[in-house]
Amino acid sequence: MESLLHEVVCEESDIDDLVGAPAGGALGYDRAVTDAIAGDDADPRPEPGTVDPARVTAADPEWAGGGRGSGS
Repeated sequence: MESLLHEVVCEESDIDDLVGAPAGGALGYDRAVTDAIAGDDADPRPEPGTVDPARVTAADPEWAGGGRGSGS
């Protein structure tokens, strides 16, 4: 629980060199926690086995052709 007393700081962005930076930049802490608490109701995922695994879905990140509003 002591970790809750200290500010979280992330300064590395090495992953951006490999996959590119996310559109609009990285989420801030408050938005990330809000999205996590909202759960699947905010961004529903298909049930496993109900769709072709190679199909792009809303569960895929925008940089992979998915994401909210992808229409897939």
